[in-house]
Amino acid sequence: MKKAFNIIGDILIIGILLILAGIIYLNIMYSFDKEKIPSIGGLRMLTVLSGSMTPALEPGDIIIIKDNTNIVEGDIITFNSNNLIITHRVVDVTSGEDGVFYKTKGDNNNVEDKILIEQEHILGEYLFRIPYIGYAMEFFRSKLGIMIIVTIIGLLIIVEVIKGFASKKE
Repeated sequence: MKKAFNIIGDILIIGILLILAGIIYLNIMYSFDKEKIPSIGGLRMLTVLSGSMTPALEPGDIIIIKDNTNIVEGDIITFNSNNLIITHRVVDVTSGEDGVFYKTKGDNNNVEDKILIEQEHILGEYLFRIPYIGYAMEFFRSKLGIMIIVTIIGLLIIVEVIKGFASKKE
């Protein structure tokens, strides 16, 4: 029974370390280029900051977006508009000689966005959300948050080393 708990504990520690390593990786990549959202396997993670997409997306949610594929009316997309990253719903798609353009609107907004979004400005298509985690992610992007992550990783490594020494003595 004790061995089973040790295995479960090891799996949990490895899982936590992998999640923390992923957060550190994304934070480091984001700190080098604030214009580009880092991705892992074509997936990007963003924090919802405004209520423009309420009730579908709430401030503080984490959203995962994927590389845009075949965007249709009703899809939620994330795009760059005048150096702002915006996530809104597509309300109309138009095609012309100059390409495909998307009209968007926040679900909680009264009017459509004023500009048409070109394909090259689309960063990704909404895949799913994780409620409430966004505020924590924003904290972990801060200097204090990164120091806490590094401290947690260090403590987990120290605990594992001590456990290794203790098991060798037995």
